[in-house]
Amino acid sequence: METGTAVTVSPSTVESVLRCGLRWVLERNGGSNPPSAKQGIGNLVHAAAMLVEETVDPARVREYVTERFGRIELPALWLGQRERERAEKMVDKFLAWLAANQREQVAVELAFEQRIDADVVLRGRVDRLERDERGRLVVVDLKTGAAAPTVEEAAEHAQLAAYQVAVEAGAFPHGNVSGGAEIVAVGTPTNGASVRSQPALSEVEDPGWASELVHRAAAAMAASAFQAVINDSCAYCPVRTACPVSGRGRQVTDE
Repeated sequence: METGTAVTVSPSTVESVLRCGLRWVLERNGGSNPPSAKQGIGNLVHAAAMLVEETVDPARVREYVTERFGRIELPALWLGQRERERAEKMVDKFLAWLAANQREQVAVELAFEQRIDADVVLRGRVDRLERDERGRLVVVDLKTGAAAPTVEEAAEHAQLAAYQVAVEAGAFPHGNVSGGAEIVAVGTPTNGASVRSQPALSEVEDPGWASELVHRAAAAMAASAFQAVINDSCAYCPVRTACPVSGRGRQVTDE
């Protein structure tokens, strides 16, 4: 990284660029798959969850999904009823989690941009910003995928770590003390939401680990070469045919 040149990093980028730099750069430059029906349903559930800024009437939130579900293009008509029920179930899981949540809601779908230092600017958007009983800010990230990180993975989750760094750098006018971060996964095959928490940076042995992670991601983004890394998402990577370690990619000079 050149001195004085700040790299703009989003919390989701911290996770993706450190998982596999090659995939990140190829997807950034047009290598990603077109939006799928599952992504459309996930976006709809996210939008419904954001309504709680205006109302917490469960009927209104469910109605929002029902009214707009028909706009999603499904690969087969017979999937309509099943996928609608899946979307409604995700909303119900979110509402049940919300009803049991003791933290104060501060903001919903809140954008931020904060310079961390001369080298890094963090920019992104949080699904929910909440305040715990000690007055600390907690970022909540809503996930609609079928899997959730393990408890151990959540403790070191890069995206959550970046949110905590943003809080403590003063990205939000509501405070600069982080009380941790949390994933609320509503798409998992469980009866309720799968909640995964990351402890506050002040409560761990090395409070600087999250900032170090963000700086590593910024350095990787600014590099002149990008490394392919084998990881658990390789099987469904959209750019695996261009990857030299997947067994399916090859040099452009190969015959």
